[in-house]
Amino acid sequence: MSQFEFKILSSHDHELISLITNWYHEEWKIPLDKSFAKIKSLLSDETQLQIIMTIDSVPIATGGIYHHVGLLDHQPKFKIHKHWLGLVYTIPEMRRNGYGWCITL
Repeated sequence: MSQFEFKILSSHDHELISLITNWYHEEWKIPLDKSFAKIKSLLSDETQLQIIMTIDSVPIATGGIYHHVGLLDHQPKFKIHKHWLGLVYTIPEMRRNGYGWCITL
């Protein structure tokens, strides 16, 4: 049986942060330096976080809780809400396998 784990990243997780920024660049063409800076800055704030999911110690997915997401630039009325789930990503070969339900366990 596979071992699922969730890890909240810290500013010392440079390798994982680089992996995530590469995922975001490949999927959404977000510049590497922009993603890296955003993740590093949020990791110094206890009210925001970035999580990585692993299966048998292999990273397969990530997402974060942020104060600001792109939607707020286009819909300022939503700024009354302070925490947003964003940039949820699963590597292509692991999609559509039902791993999202693991969060509710």
